[in-house]
Amino acid sequence: MNVAISNKNNENVGILYGYGNGTFAPVVLYSTGDGSSPYCVRSGDLNNDKVIDIVVASPGNDCIMVIYGSGDGRFLLGTSFSTGTKSRPISLAVGDFNRDKILDIVIVTAGTSSLILAQGYGNETSYAMGYNFNIYAVALADFNGDGLIDITIANYGGDFVDVLLQTC
Repeated sequence: MNVAISNKNNENVGILYGYGNGTFAPVVLYSTGDGSSPYCVRSGDLNNDKVIDIVVASPGNDCIMVIYGSGDGRFLLGTSFSTGTKSRPISLAVGDFNRDKILDIVIVTAGTSSLILAQGYGNETSYAMGYNFNIYAVALADFNGDGLIDITIANYGGDFVDVLLQTC
């Protein structure tokens, strides 16, 4: 098993490659660019090539970044996607919401208190949550046992979490 970590103050993502015996090779660093402040890292096969990719929330430059797996254990810096001016994407999660076998990305933004659902290859929908405080974390699970992926959001300053149930 490998481990990906974000290094906010060093503007990079580190990958620890596992040997399979509980130990790891020295960290390999991948730059996320000046001012990026990478905060959250998730993984999944984002381009359906059967190779694990990494997606990074970068609040410092208001974007998410996709780092594509090369198939030989290395990663290639891919594409940056803007989440909007002063949005500060802080957390994200990966799951297949529309059951098309293409992973979607849920992004929460601390700067605009919005949830962005970026579906597979193109469709993106933003939902303003209407809070007067920051959204700081997102997680996915089937909370009501209906077989659909639901979203939970933790709010910094509001002292509560929201559960958003998928209905179709």
